[in-house]
Amino acid sequence: MGAGYSWTRQRFSESTLIPPPFAGSWQSENKAFVNASYELDLWGKNREALKAARREVLRVTNRRVILGLDTEGEKCIAEVSLASSEVALSSLDGSIQRTRYQLGALLGQGPDRGLAIARPALGAGDEVHLPANLPADLVSRRPDI
Repeated sequence: MGAGYSWTRQRFSESTLIPPPFAGSWQSENKAFVNASYELDLWGKNREALKAARREVLRVTNRRVILGLDTEGEKCIAEVSLASSEVALSSLDGSIQRTRYQLGALLGQGPDRGLAIARPALGAGDEVHLPANLPADLVSRRPDI
């Protein structure tokens, strides 16, 4: 998330192409903006890359300790960081499990129904085609089409 503000004040020259009443006057411009972004990790790509990167940091740190470039303190910090990341990951797995149970309950089919929900998989080379007859009311409800 981010936010920003800018203020610009300038005087327009009296001897340029600026017509009156702006020629020779001072003008101010105020700009305010807010932005936010979030990436959904639907297929687990970011999760697996992050998991591998945290283990790679520990491997590199161990190698640096062996070569004498780092101390045991840095190695301990890397181990603690990996352990805390694994705890956070375990907590997220618990949240996913809880959400599956909740979805099963919402479907009215018991908690086992939520366990059958699998991660989506995108096949290589799969093509998505629009139907030949696309109703206008569907297009008005679906901004992604």
